[in-house]
Amino acid sequence: MPSGEKTKLLLQNPKYKKRLISHLGQYAQKGRFGSKNTHWRGGKIISKEGYIYIYKPDHPFCNNKKYVREHRLVVEKHLGRYLKPEEEVHHKGIKYPLGSIENKQDNRLENLIVFVNNSAHRRFEGKGKFKSKKKILSSDIIFDGSKLKKRK
Repeated sequence: MPSGEKTKLLLQNPKYKKRLISHLGQYAQKGRFGSKNTHWRGGKIISKEGYIYIYKPDHPFCNNKKYVREHRLVVEKHLGRYLKPEEEVHHKGIKYPLGSIENKQDNRLENLIVFVNNSAHRRFEGKGKFKSKKKILSSDIIFDGSKLKKRK
């Protein structure tokens, strides 16, 4: 049976119709990534949590939709290397209150700290089993933007 006839038969069955249309839609959009896609917004999106994501399909640690959090890109550019997946970036909340959406979008270097792992980040924030805000060692911090010299 030719594939066209098989498709018509499957479309008649409601059990397979939704799955088949979804599958065919993938082929209809094939090759329509990035600026070729009809829903392209310039490669910059804001997540529900308030973080800015930038479209970087060639980044080794991009998500499944080819986006990377902007604050990671800012620090990577400054350090001259990719951040490891376990390295955590923290927004300090200098200009805006901690936890606010504005703070999550304030990706200036002086507002960012990079920790070696999530454990060090949680100790710094005093969350979970680290509610007493245990001491942070200098080896726990890879980069601290507040230590940058101000430009005139």
